[in-house]
Amino acid sequence: MKTNVQIVATMLSGNSETIVAEAVRSVIAWVDLFLLIDTGIADKTLQIVRQLAGPKFRCDCFSWCSDFARARNFALERAAAHGARWALTVDTDERLLFAGIKSLEDLRARLEADPEVLVWLVSFAGGYYAKERIIRVPSQLSWQGRTHEALVGATASQRGILAGVSFTELPKNPDQITAKLRRDLEILRDETQRLPGDPRWWYYLGQTLEDLGERREAVEAYRQCSVLEGWVEQAAWACYKGAVCLCHLQDFQKAIELCAFGLSKQPNSPELAWLAGLGCYNLGQYANAICWEQMAVALGHFKGIRSGCNRTSFRHLIGWYEGPYDVMRFAYRRLGLDQAAEKAEEEFRSALRMREAQAGTTRPEKIGESRPASECADSRELLFDLGSQHGEWLREP
Repeated sequence: MKTNVQIVATMLSGNSETIVAEAVRSVIAWVDLFLLIDTGIADKTLQIVRQLAGPKFRCDCFSWCSDFARARNFALERAAAHGARWALTVDTDERLLFAGIKSLEDLRARLEADPEVLVWLVSFAGGYYAKERIIRVPSQLSWQGRTHEALVGATASQRGILAGVSFTELPKNPDQITAKLRRDLEILRDETQRLPGDPRWWYYLGQTLEDLGERREAVEAYRQCSVLEGWVEQAAWACYKGAVCLCHLQDFQKAIELCAFGLSKQPNSPELAWLAGLGCYNLGQYANAICWEQMAVALGHFKGIRSGCNRTSFRHLIGWYEGPYDVMRFAYRRLGLDQAAEKAEEEFRSALRMREAQAGTTRPEKIGESRPASECADSRELLFDLGSQHGEWLREP
């Protein structure tokens, strides 16, 4: 029997007894019910969730079939059956933060503020990307994809970013990462064989191969994604990711060419111009490096036109802020232009401070780790640690 429930949290879970508690605690005060989708629990996960959720606890069973989209669609259907107007998705390794929401009533009001919105995206802490997390039900949208599932059916105006809410994810240990990648690789090879014209599967195949260290093969998968008709933001990002792999392989000329192709797909990509400049620097083409970096500055968010504002997903914020100045301060020195190098050094530090102030973190999108300037010994270390992400990319001759 349906109730007047408005917000129902849904969680897919197998054996997750060591991590599930904090996920439940992070959302339980912000929902009317907590619906656990049991995909084959054999440990204490069920008891832990039941105890924490109390009277809000509900549970439905789903026979696992190696298909995340089917499981998530089942969760939406069951949330609607339990009376939901909104289904809030939380995974066992996620924690939601409602720092900008005053109460459950405030959350309800924000969800209902725009009647056209069918799905609210929640940003990862730091703002580097966002995920579909709160969906209006019964839903006219559906999840698609056995892995790396995507919610389809919503137009741009039907998707909103929910201010005041963010999420974090628990890091996986090396064994967990490898197991996930191997599982995904098998599925993705099947999907690219079955649907060779779908760029999405080529993108995720490239990402999985890259994460497994198979960079040469990853480049080819990313290239295949970029040339197929589809979402231009993903095509441009496939070029960026492919260029990252090529930089690791020290094939800087091909990396530059792939960045240029990516810019033809989506010109509002300062990361691509930044990475092309980085490639030129490594080839000793310092004047060309400066030209590319000036393009990145013009597109970027420090003193440029903030071209990435309208992008919804993939991004690498270092390329939007301090990255171009990072390369230029060294390239100008190589050309003997010390005054310009000093100016670029000043701009580098100012842009870095702006990014840190706006994002609240120094960690970039998944492919590199950064540290605050105060923890770096000198500007050379900053170059390796922040601008290039990987020291081997920017070698001093």
